[in-house]
Amino acid sequence: MIHVEQRLSPDEQRALLVQLGKLVRAHRADAERPAVVDFRQVGKHVEIEGHNSATPDELADLFGRLRQGMYTEERGTWLQARFTLVPDGSFDFDFALDDDPVWTDPPEAAAYPAELGEFWVGLDEYLGLVVLCAQRCFGFCFLVMRDCRWVETEWLLSD
Repeated sequence: MIHVEQRLSPDEQRALLVQLGKLVRAHRADAERPAVVDFRQVGKHVEIEGHNSATPDELADLFGRLRQGMYTEERGTWLQARFTLVPDGSFDFDFALDDDPVWTDPPEAAAYPAELGEFWVGLDEYLGLVVLCAQRCFGFCFLVMRDCRWVETEWLLSD
């Protein structure tokens, strides 16, 4: 079931990015160098990594809210993003819709079907996530669809 409660307008997205920036600024180690935070999520599996910045839970929560608020049925939502705060106070936010993140601790194979259950996507994006799912399985991942919606997964593990 899709749990996206509210899509964010561009102004609301920008407001969350400003909050991210203030939090990164408050937790950066050296104000003379850029502070970078990488965020990766699929299903319930979340990774956050700071470079010249601590990564408090509030920071992960803001990334999660932004990720959820940027969801659309046509393209889904992103699996990875990078927030960069430069010393002059400006920031850059990049996210990737189509690439599987380079994980520090790879998620369980079940995270990919859970992602589809949380953030339903159109056919092209769905097929992309199925390929990612299949790549992460030890065997094969069979998806059971009903009325073009995610219903259940059956995992067949190879020996």
